[in-house]
Amino acid sequence: MRVYVLVGGAPRKGFEQKRGLSIGVEYKGLYIVFDAGPDAYVIANNAGLSGFPLDLVDHVVISHAHSPHIGGLEAIGWEAPFAKLYLPYASMETLGRQAQKWQLSPVEVVKETRVVDGVVISRPFHGPPWEHFMLVELESGRGEYALFTGCFHPAVRGVLADISNRYRVTTVIGGFHLETAPPETVRGFAEDIALRLRAERVFPLHCSGGLVGELLSERFKLDVRYLRTGDVVDL
Repeated sequence: MRVYVLVGGAPRKGFEQKRGLSIGVEYKGLYIVFDAGPDAYVIANNAGLSGFPLDLVDHVVISHAHSPHIGGLEAIGWEAPFAKLYLPYASMETLGRQAQKWQLSPVEVVKETRVVDGVVISRPFHGPPWEHFMLVELESGRGEYALFTGCFHPAVRGVLADISNRYRVTTVIGGFHLETAPPETVRGFAEDIALRLRAERVFPLHCSGGLVGELLSERFKLDVRYLRTGDVVDL
């Protein structure tokens, strides 16, 4: 699996950065976009520079309906009309109608949903807002998964308890919504990721803040790496 940070960290030279998140995933010949960033220009520019082919996108997964995560959907519609778009619970009448104007094919996620073999969207969790997570099976052959997160608005303990009962998650990548959180909240989050989920690698992006990475690395000895917009990594 190859992961492209289209939006989400300090930008490499030539890349645009606005507050938001978008991750491109190349998986077994398919192209998936997890969240669409803040606007069409940013995602189109950064996808082009990083070599991620928006015109070949098969599936788009939107974690939750906040503007830093949905603003680039129009660009995907330009490049990949009719791509299947997985929307958060209760957003079909709003975001779904708009997506249809952009020639995307929206599907509302109301329960755990299989996208293709090895790619699953979790059931919806309420924060607010409603948010779901994407799991992609790693190619280790050991039944391990990477967990993709948008902002982690729902209570982390409930989400991880539900997911860890059925999936062995060793890698976590995305936003954690901890930039302005009190230190005790960040410590609790880090403990849950390390001890409840038993993750091994963590890639904090977007709204994660720096303290969570320090705790996961120094206290729990996890492999932590802060990626930049424009980075491409193989998992």
